Amino acid sequence: MSRLGVLYALKEDELNKLRSLPQEERYNYMLEEIEESLLETPRGCELDKAWEGIQYCLGGGVWNEENTIPTNIVFGGEFLVETDDEIITLKNILM
Repeated sequence: MSRLGVLYALKEDELNKLRSLPQEERYNYMLEEIEESLLETPRGCELDKAWEGIQYCLGGGVWNEENTIPTNIVFGGEFLVETDDEIITLKNILM
């Protein structure tokens, strides 16, 4: 089973709400609240299965989990959810 990638530009209040939830509730919040309102807007970008190829390209042709730009743009940052089936990472461009 392949994972699908989606990028969202969250506002501060959306991020605060997401972080305030227990980890086991965050994925459903993303599906029910964030994805429903942002997926087909300028604040959502659906990568589908291309996220893995993009990750390899940014990592110089190898899988790179170094948490620095550019290799962390797709798969990196702060892990808010990490299970066998779901992963949510946060990249804060204001840091």
